[in-house]
Amino acid sequence: MSDYEREPVRETRRTTVIDTGDRSGGGAGGAIALILLLIVVAGIAWFLMRSGSRSASQVGVNVNLPKAVNIKVPDKIDVKVPEVNVRTDKSTSNTSR
Repeated sequence: MSDYEREPVRETRRTTVIDTGDRSGGGAGGAIALILLLIVVAGIAWFLMRSGSRSASQVGVNVNLPKAVNIKVPDKIDVKVPEVNVRTDKSTSNTSR
């Protein structure tokens, strides 16, 4: 039997690679989304801080404070330090020899 009379060997396993091209863009969409998110969070924080301080300034609390406060400080302060007994006996110390 010659080679031209044989059936051709068929492939039983194929691998298909789909190449859609380079991923160009560099993440500009993510950076824009992050900046917009930061702007929205900063706007909400500014709005909440502003509305909170406005309501606090409209509360009419009247407090009478003394015009002068006299604080009396003593001229001399005596501090008594207790005596400490220090043992210098080498037989009871934990020194290495």
